[in-house]
Amino acid sequence: MENLNTAKATVITVGGTIGGFFAWLFGGWSGDIAALVVLATLDFLSGLIIALVFKKSPKTETGAASSNTAFKGFAKKVMMFAFVVVGNLADNTLKTDYIKPFVIYGFMANEILSLIENAGLMGLPLPSIITKAVDLLRGKSGDKEDKEDKDNES
Repeated sequence: MENLNTAKATVITVGGTIGGFFAWLFGGWSGDIAALVVLATLDFLSGLIIALVFKKSPKTETGAASSNTAFKGFAKKVMMFAFVVVGNLADNTLKTDYIKPFVIYGFMANEILSLIENAGLMGLPLPSIITKAVDLLRGKSGDKEDKEDKDNES
């Protein structure tokens, strides 16, 4: 029984130390970080659903799931949170409190856009104002003049 208590205390201590380190890196747990975690998770899961269920992933030739593509998506999410850490460290160094939230809100907007795109790929009927806004923000306006401008730039 004593070995079990020692193992339990070790797990709690290690878990608490790791959790405390990440809390320090991110500047504590806040609503905006929680929202970003939820949005990133929903985006990743919706991407998996598109590939596994609907087989409409634009990231593979067949539209089906690919472990390599999933790993790349996960790696991008890790990098996104690395930027949040950098924003927190920059705020701490510069004695400011706006860099980390700016980074978080920027990534939240991107995750929301991606969720809307994924919903469209699933066939969810979206109001045209939303799809037009997403296309505009992603630079896919579809106007003939815009296409000509892009062709002239290359």
